[in-house]
Amino acid sequence: MSEDFTDQPIKNDGSEREPEEPIKHDDGGRNGRRLLLLCAFPVTFLFAGAYYGWGPLQLVMEQNGIYHNKCGDDPEVCDAQTAALLNVRLVGQITIITSPLLGELSDRKGGRYV
Repeated sequence: MSEDFTDQPIKNDGSEREPEEPIKHDDGGRNGRRLLLLCAFPVTFLFAGAYYGWGPLQLVMEQNGIYHNKCGDDPEVCDAQTAALLNVRLVGQITIITSPLLGELSDRKGGRYV
């Protein structure tokens, strides 16, 4: 004798997932945007000064003896010291250029991927 299961209700034994309601995210509204704007202005102001004012800043660092250990016993500014300071600028520029790309990659793939 075969049983007809069409009239019986389906029971969820945990093997099938029930549909979930979509998660509602709070986007922060106007307060979040104002906070972002408030933080973006000082950061942009502070980093732009070091980026665009690197020439005079490099002269001051050379006079103060930053990377002077590259020169050995020579009391004057040497080419190795200047090259080391130019490498600092190069790394900074590469970071500025690639940070939006790496940020997008991190958002899409996750922090462990980057």
